[in-house]
Amino acid sequence: TAATANDVVRTASITFGLGGAVPSAGYYDIGPGVVATFIALGLATLTALAAVVAGVVEREDAEDESRASGAVLTPVVAAGVLAIVAFGLPTFTAPDYVPAGLWSNFDIPSWGLLATILVVLGALALAVRARPVPSAAALTGVALLMALRAAELPLVGSSIAGATAAAGFWLSLAAVAASLLAAVMAATGARRTAG
Repeated sequence: TAATANDVVRTASITFGLGGAVPSAGYYDIGPGVVATFIALGLATLTALAAVVAGVVEREDAEDESRASGAVLTPVVAAGVLAIVAFGLPTFTAPDYVPAGLWSNFDIPSWGLLATILVVLGALALAVRARPVPSAAALTGVALLMALRAAELPLVGSSIAGATAAAGFWLSLAAVAASLLAAVMAATGARRTAG
């Protein structure tokens, strides 16, 4: 997300110089959003590391060694495959608009897409090995992330003339469905274990 948000700043600084005059729009300078984005990026990294450490410690201290049902493996694998393709393809198309992608037009925002795929695949791998409740939570997080990818169509596409849904949008929705199905299966397994 940070890569995508700051791509505009990078493009402007390459085109007009860092803090300079834009012929048709006057003077521009980097705003506080850039600093806030980098602070958020650093805090997100620290949060991820803290979550990993807390998860390892919690798992070692836990007496309950149960795992999510093996039945979640099928929707988890489906969600992973769908997520890879959904992030690799654009969510919308429009005349004279070429979005950054993984397999074509690889640019700075593409690194954000690649990082997100790795996060999704990591969460799915952990969900298969985790206990039922944390597994359901991780799968719900994956579903929300895929829903955010699908939301690119109304959030970004609405400001671009002629934008229509593309394959990435539909595949993102399919990944949301697969992730939610796996989350429900994991949570159902947790209730059975408790009962």
